[in-house]
Amino acid sequence: PLVKDNLSARERNFLAKSVCGQGNRQVCCPDPPTNTRGDLPLPPSCGNIPLKERIFGGSATDIDEFPWTALLIYAKGSGGEGLHCGASLINDRYVLTAGHCVSKRVLPAHWRLTGVRLGEWDLETQNDCKFDSKGNKLCSSPHINLNIEEEICHPLYDVRTQTYDIALLRLQERVNFNAFTSPICLPITTNSSASNYEGVTMDIAGWGATETSNSSQKKLKALVRGENLEKCKAKYRTYTRIELGNSQMCAGGEKSIDTCRGDSGGTL
Repeated sequence: PLVKDNLSARERNFLAKSVCGQGNRQVCCPDPPTNTRGDLPLPPSCGNIPLKERIFGGSATDIDEFPWTALLIYAKGSGGEGLHCGASLINDRYVLTAGHCVSKRVLPAHWRLTGVRLGEWDLETQNDCKFDSKGNKLCSSPHINLNIEEEICHPLYDVRTQTYDIALLRLQERVNFNAFTSPICLPITTNSSASNYEGVTMDIAGWGATETSNSSQKKLKALVRGENLEKCKAKYRTYTRIELGNSQMCAGGEKSIDTCRGDSGGTL
């Protein structure tokens, strides 16, 4: 049966061309559309965090906040390994990070990127637990370490200018989502990717992990505000000689907050 009675000329023409078979005529349906975004999740399947008070100045996160945050695992020449640089889980097979956290032109010569840690909160405990304001104990699922199947650094990444400083890591196995490990939503709509974020309040979270160090035992969070891009370009040009492009954005908060609470390669 038809979904509606009054068809437009375009709809009638489509149906006429779709008829097939002899006798009892049938309508041939087209193949279902494919997801050209690589199966990126959409709300409410991504970006889920509990409603918490948002505070400028930074503080420790709750155990289930920002469940997409990840840390990169590096093997070092001495036989040890370290957690350096942040990343974000974007679906059940990929994490997004910075190009300088992946590029062999930037990393120390004796370092090798080997894996991704998900579901982490406290770096010094195997099983993370926290008491809420009522004294109830909340424990997360154990963190997981996953091997990397493929490193995809942006082909136009420029170490000198820091343009296209972005990379994807394909995991060897799929991630099973839970309350402590789930993907972030990417701004894939035209409106979100073209928006002016000047003055907009945004979250950062992480361990203060860079390609060479960590600064916090527990995952931290802070609020930052979007800054005027032209003013930011001028400052970068003056103090770092880096030329920002129109595809980039600036955000900052109180002194030392944005660098201490966020991760190199982490999410804004």
